[in-house]
Amino acid sequence: MVGHEGGPRLILEPDRVHPGGVLTVRLEDLPPEGSVELSIAGAAGSVPLASVVVDPEGHATVFVEIPVDLPAGAYTVNAAAERTVVSGVRVTVEGPPQVEGGEPGEKDEDDLLLVALPSGWQQSLSGPIVTAKPLTETLPAGSGYRGAIQWFIAVLALAVGLGSVALVAFMRRRRRA
Repeated sequence: MVGHEGGPRLILEPDRVHPGGVLTVRLEDLPPEGSVELSIAGAAGSVPLASVVVDPEGHATVFVEIPVDLPAGAYTVNAAAERTVVSGVRVTVEGPPQVEGGEPGEKDEDDLLLVALPSGWQQSLSGPIVTAKPLTETLPAGSGYRGAIQWFIAVLALAVGLGSVALVAFMRRRRRA
């Protein structure tokens, strides 16, 4: 199924990135379930980025890390699929290298993995956020607090009942006198 007319497309976000930064690459309207090779090309040549398998609708989204040693400059991200031509998209690599974990040096298992969020991610948060629990779950069964409340209600009911009986008896005596 082709969702848009105009042939296969490659969409990048953002259009400017630091070396070591992450690009979101979306592929649209490609032959279903085919393999696509992504690369970044500049004045010094081409560097492979990733290999992606397109879904049955001909789409794919992948997050790729720009090589940390890529020099600043203008580049083109290309997608090569079997018998399909996808126009390359320009990206600017600029600024100091971003090394994972925020400090220079080799990456290791202690470094955090940070990934750029795709545009529109906030739309998934537009629904209501429900954090309340039903009243039946606020006090666990057998809770001492719940037992105290039940005893208090029983004693209060007994006191009201006895008070009512005493009041009726008092009123009867008063009428007789």
